[in-house]
Amino acid sequence: MDRRNFMLQSFAFSLGASSLYLPAAIAQEEAQSKGSPLTPKGQQPRGDQPDAPRDPGNQDPEMSRRFFPELAETEFERSVIRVPLFRPSNTSSAPEDADELVELRAYMRLERKPPVTNRLGYRQFEFTIRNWELFGYSALYDANITFTASEADPGEPEVVQPRSICVALTRPDPRRPEEYSDYPAMIHYNAIYDIYLDSKRIVRKMPGVAMATGVMQIPPHNVTVAFQKPFKSQDINLGAGTCEDMQPISKQEFVAGRGVGVGIRRGELDLSDDRKSQLREGLRPVIQQRDAAARKEAARRAANP
Repeated sequence: MDRRNFMLQSFAFSLGASSLYLPAAIAQEEAQSKGSPLTPKGQQPRGDQPDAPRDPGNQDPEMSRRFFPELAETEFERSVIRVPLFRPSNTSSAPEDADELVELRAYMRLERKPPVTNRLGYRQFEFTIRNWELFGYSALYDANITFTASEADPGEPEVVQPRSICVALTRPDPRRPEEYSDYPAMIHYNAIYDIYLDSKRIVRKMPGVAMATGVMQIPPHNVTVAFQKPFKSQDINLGAGTCEDMQPISKQEFVAGRGVGVGIRRGELDLSDDRKSQLREGLRPVIQQRDAAARKEAARRAANP
C-alpha cells in the first residue's frame, strides 16, 4: 500500500468507515497505560477495575434511568467538538466573528469512581480523564490541529490530571425516596492538555474546563457541552466551542481513534488533499467578506475621526 492510500485508509476510520488503524505500538501503549492494570489470565474482569468492559445489561433498566452507575469503571467515548478559529489579527472573540469553525473528532478514556453523597446532601461522582485526543483540519491555518492530554517530557515529573465531577441538581427527600432521581445533573470536565499544529506543539500543559447541564444519563447523551478552552498566541487564535454527539465506544475504537491523533503528530498521517481543497474553497468567500467589512469599517472611521 503506498503512503497516500495508507493515510487515507487510516483517516477513514475517524469518519466512521470500516477501515481500522491499529498500530501495534498504540495498542501496547494503551494496554500498559498507568492506572490501568491488566486482568490476570483466566480471571474475569471486575467492575471496579479500570479496564473492565462496560456491560449496561448488568444494571437494572429502572435503576439506570434514575441513578448514577453504582460501580467504578472505565468509559471510552467519542464526540464532535466544534471550535471557532480566528486569524491572529482578529481582535474579536465573538463566535459570529470567527474566520472558521473547525470540527474536531474527539476520543476520550476516563476512569469513573462510584457515586457518593456529599456533605450538602447531593449525590455526585468524580472521574479522571486519562486520555483525550482531538483532531481535525483547519483551512485557515492550513494545518492539522490536534489536542492531547498532556504527558511528561523525559526528565519531567508526571502530569497529574485533575478530577472532574458530576453532581445531581436535587437532594433526596427521605419522606419520598421513590420520587428521587440523580437526573438531571450537571457535569464538569477538567483536563490539562497540549495543542499541536501538524507536528509542532504550540500549547503545553494548558488547563481547561467544559461543562453541561441537563445530563440525563451516563455517559451524557443528547446534551451540548460548553467547551471553554479559548487561547490566543502568535501561532493560533481559538475561541470557546461546543462538544456534541457524545457516544460510548469500544476500547478498540478508542485506541484506533487515538492512533490517528498520534499519527498526525508523528507526521505519518494527514487529511487528504481533496478535503483540504474543499475546506479552503468553502472558507475563501468568508475571509473575503470579512476583509471587505474590515476595509469598509476602516474607511468609515477615517472619514469620521
